[in-house]
Amino acid sequence: MLSLNSTKEIRDSEKDYIEYLDNQIINALVFEQYFKDILNTKLLEIITPYLIDINCIKHEDEKLVSLQTTMTKMQSNSSIKNEIKGIQSRFPLSS
Repeated sequence: MLSLNSTKEIRDSEKDYIEYLDNQIINALVFEQYFKDILNTKLLEIITPYLIDINCIKHEDEKLVSLQTTMTKMQSNSSIKNEIKGIQSRFPLSS
């Protein structure tokens, strides 16, 4: 998230990724953890393989490409979409 917010140009060009990460993934994960006994969802488990350590990547442009690729894969994953929809059906999230 820090790499996506590092400059105004990146914030502007990657606005959709930032909003998806913040409004969909992070919000859903917070609800999932807080209400895990009620929801019985597995969003964290599903997204864990997508989590990357960008600190190992030296160049900022490579970090950005890696984040873009990961976010695109997450956005197209039907299991992630279904888990978020399940959480949103119980607790409406920002879109």
